Order: sequence, then C-alpha cells, then structure tokens
Amino acid sequence: MGKIVDVIAPFAALQVAAGARAIQVFDSWVGAMAPDDYVRFAAPYSRAMIERIRSTGVPVIHFGTGASGFFRELHAAGGDVLGVDWRINIDQAWMDISYRSAIQGNLDPTILFAPLPELKLHVTDPAPTQAHGNAPRAISLTLVTESCRKRRWIM
Repeated sequence: MGKIVDVIAPFAALQVAAGARAIQVFDSWVGAMAPDDYVRFAAPYSRAMIERIRSTGVPVIHFGTGASGFFRELHAAGGDVLGVDWRINIDQAWMDISYRSAIQGNLDPTILFAPLPELKLHVTDPAPTQAHGNAPRAISLTLVTESCRKRRWIM
C-alpha cells in the first residue's frame, strides 16, 4: 500500500500543478472490510495519501464506498470533505463526524434513470426531511455521454 501512496501522491500533485482545485481519494473497496481491519490495514495509507495531497494546498475529498459502518474512522483519515454513497443516512453521517466537515454525495445514482422532473427534485432538494439541512453538503453528478464513450474518454 505504501508503494501505491508513493506513486499516486506525486500524480495528484501534478494534477494540482495542472489546475485541479480539489482531489478526491477513492477508497472504493473499503466497504468490504471490517471496521477494525480498515483502521489497521487501510486507514494509515489513506491518511498518508490525504496528508501528501493536502500539502499541495488543495482540499481533499475522501470517499469510501459502503463505509456506513465506520464513517467515524473514515473521517479520522483526514479528508476535508467526506464523500458518502446513497446507502449512508445523511443525518447519521453528520452525527458520526460531529458536523466537523462538509459532506458530498448521498444521491442514489439510479435516480439518473428517473423522469427529468423526479431527477430535478432530488438534485435541487436532495434530502427534504434532513434534520440538519443548513450544514455544508455538495452533490456530485458525473454524466458520460455516448459521444464520450465513442471517443474513449472514460477513465
């Protein structure tokens, strides 16, 4: 894992030098781990990655797929913004981190297949029953068009 940090962190620094204003670290398989295993085996490397990227002067978004069982531990790795998937209750995520950073996400990607009025409702008012609606939160939508697929612009 240390080798991955040693390769990816300089690459992220190059992205910042080229104009990136934030970097997102994806712990894509973190949800497959038990919380104790995450803390022992993955968190030290996530923390090292985040610290090295943060030293470039940009905010770091830390996203862990399926991390609802250990959101506090994910937050402890040090991201400025925490990305959450749709399986995490947004109010519980806020409580877990004591409202100490922004949260990005919590939008079910299948909503992109809904009729446009329904999609607009979820994007403009993503959590109308949310108890802490004034806390900082961002929604990130990545849309790939057919022309992009044809040009192989998918990363």
